[in-house]
Amino acid sequence: MSVPGRWTIWSFAILAVLMVPAALSPLFIILPLILNLLVVLLFIFDALLLNRTSVRIMPEFPARGEVNEPLSLRYRVENVSPREVLLTLEQPWPDGLSGKPPCINLKMRPRESAVVAFEVTPSTRGPLQLPPAIVSMTFVMAWALCRKSTTPPPPVRIYPTLSGVRRYEVLRRHHALAMMGMHRRRNLGSGREFEQLREYLPDDDFRDINWRSSAHHQRLITTVYQVERRQDVLLCLDTARMMANPIGKCTMLDYAIDAAIMLGHVVVRQNDQVGAVTFRDSVTSFVQPSGTTSAMQRVIDALADCRPAPVFPSYAAMASAIRTRQNRRCMIFLFTDLNDPQLAENLWEAAGALRYRHLLTVVSLRDPLLDRIAGGPTRTQARFFQSMAARKLAMERDGRKRKLAMAGATLIESDADTLGIRTINAYLAIKSRQVV
Repeated sequence: MSVPGRWTIWSFAILAVLMVPAALSPLFIILPLILNLLVVLLFIFDALLLNRTSVRIMPEFPARGEVNEPLSLRYRVENVSPREVLLTLEQPWPDGLSGKPPCINLKMRPRESAVVAFEVTPSTRGPLQLPPAIVSMTFVMAWALCRKSTTPPPPVRIYPTLSGVRRYEVLRRHHALAMMGMHRRRNLGSGREFEQLREYLPDDDFRDINWRSSAHHQRLITTVYQVERRQDVLLCLDTARMMANPIGKCTMLDYAIDAAIMLGHVVVRQNDQVGAVTFRDSVTSFVQPSGTTSAMQRVIDALADCRPAPVFPSYAAMASAIRTRQNRRCMIFLFTDLNDPQLAENLWEAAGALRYRHLLTVVSLRDPLLDRIAGGPTRTQARFFQSMAARKLAMERDGRKRKLAMAGATLIESDADTLGIRTINAYLAIKSRQVV
């Protein structure tokens, strides 16, 4: 689309002023009309040249970025025409990006190329699709201005922040993981994975006697154990409606994903196998546990595009998928919310179905508002009733915690800032006890 340029607008303004005295005498009106016609012809000529002028604008965007990390985006601009042009590149902002949209001016000589770069800081996970850039092009004598949109740039996939993983790697190399709050755990014993049954020898530990086999064979039989092989760890994330509750600037699901990625990285560093399950009213993705170098990347890919949906979570569907697709005994870390009593009852039933084969750990964020109201001052009547209601909810939550423990599950409740560290410490404690 071509519009009048700066020189055309100023020329029309000046000629409009000259038309006032020219209106007093018909003899003097011919010159302004001729000048107006000349300006129109110059505008049309410039517009035709601009439409034939070829300028290539090619986006050079990275394939991925991270939440709350600066992301550098570039456009390569090439003037393949034999004329000098002036360009203005405007990039509109989609929702989820802060700051002022860039507006960059360029003066391109014939056959010249340039790179236009600007930074964005995404605040949400998932694909970041920028709208097409708007290019305004004109010549030095700006009689006409051509505005057009470029082709839509490719989407950039925004991953959860990996700053915790990078900090873990730095402290691990310097043997300073205690600065993150992680506790070193020493594996006790010589392994508890079954290898074979054989006849009891005098040097065997009497605690390893297999009494059932001994009664069957009418002689003492001992169980021989070996050091554990790679253990499987499944990271299960509830992506239903309760995980959309905000805590500060993020949702519960955002904190759960960050903690799950940190835990998965530590699992791979411990030479174990990590997998992931995301579910809501049904299972949306299932990544089989693996210990290869690309295992963690597959887990991050599965978690990067998770969005909370306004549905109820189905713990039964999660448990059914695990029983069907996970044959080996594994550690299950379930990130969910337990504030709904009906959902807690459903989780209790699913935990009972998983307890005989797997080791379940339920990870839940503590609501800071509930704790603040329950323990806050009660100077007014309204504050008193709010405090009593909050304390009742806290007592019900403690009751659900005890019920989960009876079903064979362990519950971790933590603030958002320490969720990842507490989950990692729980994983290391399970490994040290050799109960998987």
